[in-house]
Amino acid sequence: FTHEGDSLNQKAVNLHMLEDVFGWLIILIGSVFMKFTDISIIDSLLSMLVALFIFVNAAINMKTVLDIFLEKTPTSIDIEKIKENLVKIKGIKDVHHIHIRTIDGYSNFATLHIVVDKYSKEVKDKAKQELKKQGISHSTIELELENEDCHDELCKVESSEHEHHHHHH
Repeated sequence: FTHEGDSLNQKAVNLHMLEDVFGWLIILIGSVFMKFTDISIIDSLLSMLVALFIFVNAAINMKTVLDIFLEKTPTSIDIEKIKENLVKIKGIKDVHHIHIRTIDGYSNFATLHIVVDKYSKEVKDKAKQELKKQGISHSTIELELENEDCHDELCKVESSEHEHHHHHH
């Protein structure tokens, strides 16, 4: 078995190898059993057991593949916790329009808008470090000033004299 990664591709290779080993083991056990008994149906029963094992694992992996194709947020990611931790960084006022997805079930990617006091590479770097701590391997960050309108149609900016909030529809 290969132990060099946790990606969906690596898991599929490991599962395929396990199915092969399991299949050969079943053939060996079945043939030895049939050699010493007259119960030939054992071959069919063991074949159905192998097929069921493959089917169940394929169904489980299909859900993961569909989640990836639908660009769902990985279940290991807590967006609210990420937002809370980012807003704690000095210079960050708000975080919105955050999307987190994976392309292999292992590496997570994020795109987000961060409202800042002033444009700063230091704030952006601290945000990227925090995202890495939260399991995001790559991020694309759009920095916006507090009085700047979000140019994305999905963002609606509501501001008062004291607060600035971004909401999604």
